[in-house]
Amino acid sequence: MKIYIPTLARVDKQITWEKLPDFLKETTVLVVQPKEKDLHGDKPILVLPENDIGICKTRKFIYEYANSRNQRYGVFDDDLTFLKRRPKGNRPVKVEMSDDDWRELIETTDKWFDEGISFSALRIGLLPPIPKDFMDNTAAFTAYFFNGQVLPQSSDLDWSIEIGEDAHLILQLFQRGHSNRVWDKFVFHQKEYADGGCNTYRTSKIINDCHQQLIDAHPNYISYNGTRPKKGPFQGVVRVKIKWKQAYLDSQRATLENFIK
Repeated sequence: MKIYIPTLARVDKQITWEKLPDFLKETTVLVVQPKEKDLHGDKPILVLPENDIGICKTRKFIYEYANSRNQRYGVFDDDLTFLKRRPKGNRPVKVEMSDDDWRELIETTDKWFDEGISFSALRIGLLPPIPKDFMDNTAAFTAYFFNGQVLPQSSDLDWSIEIGEDAHLILQLFQRGHSNRVWDKFVFHQKEYADGGCNTYRTSKIINDCHQQLIDAHPNYISYNGTRPKKGPFQGVVRVKIKWKQAYLDSQRATLENFIK
């Protein structure tokens, strides 16, 4: 399975790349801006058409590039560490993923795609564990897998929201009847708001503006929850809550109603 890592301003800090097993690095590329194309040494790269196009257009480029090749592929942020939940007494603990764990992750995800799942992801490691290894039709962030053989054309989707673009994409896929399955056995950790990447241009105002755009685009599924970060550089950001599963369930209800008609 191909892996794409969009990266910016982190030439000397490729955490995700370093955490991948060697066998997966063979099918992984860094997606870079033209101004950084000569800075990554011997790592494989895919060069974006322009500099400073933002994360949304970067994700659109990857989506179009991979889907046009009918690929099943992953898209990982560039600053992730990957862990496996392992039972210990009555509570699981998280340990670093082994090569065999990665093979299980890739092979099982590929099998899910054979069974009709359209996209997958790793769950955020800070969230409490669940009894199963995975959850269906739920939040997906940061570390995704897509079945490019079944997803809609890029032109059928909206790519106008710069921050929160991942939530916008996932909700659009749900509302078109595409289901997901998110790993809880395998999870990721990420340092929030680290230097580089989107934080080269992201501000509280931009985030809040994009949150409002998300609410406008998905009023039935996104609303403000009234809370703000208590510390850090984005204390002015108003958080939102999202009804992920409801978006998918409504798509299935609409499909059934259309069939009955």
